Amino acid sequence: MLIHGASGGVGSYAVQIAKAFGAVVTGVCRAPNQAMVLALGADHVSDLGPADLRRQAQRFDLIVDTAAFRSIRSWLPLLTPAGTYVLVGGDFSRLLRALLLGPLFSRLRRRKVVVVMQQPKRADLLVLKELVEAGQLRPWIDGRYPLDKLPDAVRRLEARQVKGKLAIEI
Repeated sequence: MLIHGASGGVGSYAVQIAKAFGAVVTGVCRAPNQAMVLALGADHVSDLGPADLRRQAQRFDLIVDTAAFRSIRSWLPLLTPAGTYVLVGGDFSRLLRALLLGPLFSRLRRRKVVVVMQQPKRADLLVLKELVEAGQLRPWIDGRYPLDKLPDAVRRLEARQVKGKLAIEI
């Protein structure tokens, strides 16, 4: 499994959840964040983009893209023939393109393209609760901000300078 954006807020949870279910995880993140992703449980880390990863000839059964800064098409060659690409985050235009073109990519490339936009289900939340209680899922807190410094926290998020999550103290 490959997780693009493995050091971010969603990616840091995705790494832990995948490991809890026994996946071999490759986390893609910037070089300064690689130690953090390894500490979360990733088996491998990389700061390479899809083109560079293709040259390594490794293929993945599942790609979870939490960053969505590259086109879906650039990730599809990294999938095994029955692999699945899951878009979890990104800007609105990328999400819209994935929603509209995902079924087409799925048919033409014979690899599944999925966009995750759903309401959580009770059963899923119970699984997450069990992982938290077992110590297999924990937030990586990169910083704490008092409520009056919320704009500073938002600026860091927008600049993509956050590893894991930020906590706002109320």
